[in-house]
Amino acid sequence: MWLSEGLATYAQRRITTETYGAAFTCLETAFRLDALHRQMKLLGEDNPVSKLQVKLEPGVNPSNLMNLFTYEKGYCFVYYLSQLCGDPARFDAFLRAYIEKYKFTSVVAQDLLDSFLSFFPELKEQCIDSRTGLEFERWLNATGPPLAEPDLTQGSSLTSPVEKLFNLWTKEPLDVAAASSCIDITKWQTFQTVLFLDRLLDGSPLPHEVISKLSECYSAQLDSMNAEIRIRWLQIIVRNDYYPDLHKVRLFLENQMSRMYTIPLYEDLCTGTLKPFALDVFYQTQNQLHPNLRKTIQQILTQGLNPLLAMDTAAAVADTLATGLEDKGPEAANGAISLRDVNVSA
Repeated sequence: MWLSEGLATYAQRRITTETYGAAFTCLETAFRLDALHRQMKLLGEDNPVSKLQVKLEPGVNPSNLMNLFTYEKGYCFVYYLSQLCGDPARFDAFLRAYIEKYKFTSVVAQDLLDSFLSFFPELKEQCIDSRTGLEFERWLNATGPPLAEPDLTQGSSLTSPVEKLFNLWTKEPLDVAAASSCIDITKWQTFQTVLFLDRLLDGSPLPHEVISKLSECYSAQLDSMNAEIRIRWLQIIVRNDYYPDLHKVRLFLENQMSRMYTIPLYEDLCTGTLKPFALDVFYQTQNQLHPNLRKTIQQILTQGLNPLLAMDTAAAVADTLATGLEDKGPEAANGAISLRDVNVSA
């Protein structure tokens, strides 16, 4: 999986560098590596899913291993290989030769590494694959963060305004006039806005005055932006229990059926006082969801409950739901999925 996604991520960033410049690519990479380290903090550095070459044990769902390590740790390894040869154009030539050789076939990591060392015989002579601390085998099989990360200083022209605005909003005491007039975020690159919101997410819960003024200044603007931005603002609303904007969370979940946007919101809703709100939204939208997504959300909703209590709650909710569907005929009633379908011991 990392061969597919790590190489694709590297190729995409080579294209954005040529198209939009190095600063843009550094900004995107900084945002994604931030997310990688955030995920690592949650999972722990010894978690086996942080390996590039994860062993698929019986009972492990491969889709659960499609994570940021697949993309970003994979990217960092490919970027490291590109730095070893010292010339991006030469590495581009290697990638073209690699793809030409293996197109329409299955490939494993060793195929890539053997091809790399054959294409750059001088690196093979230097035993670059066994360099202390950066051994290829360690890249593939060690848990934890990437062994090396790219230098992102070329992105400072885009990341510095983000840091400045974040510092203004989190400075005590808050100077609302300075923070709100400092920068017009509608003129920012998408990744700048996302990075700013990620910083606020990491700092949540925020003081009530801060979240209130942030909503006053940015909520209407963020509503018109794409889902990558809106999901983060909605998570900020949830993590800060900011009820005046809670209707926006409901509207988003009623119209958004993508796993990557719905799951983070439900997880945040279920860790605080808003679990009843999450249940209500789920019951209103469950029949619009893909069965796999629906089951995942059901598991989130029952997580942390005593199994017997969870089953009682599920049964009660199912009965309520079935009653509400009686007037719509047997087809609708049979189509309802309730929490009783969840394996509450999972």
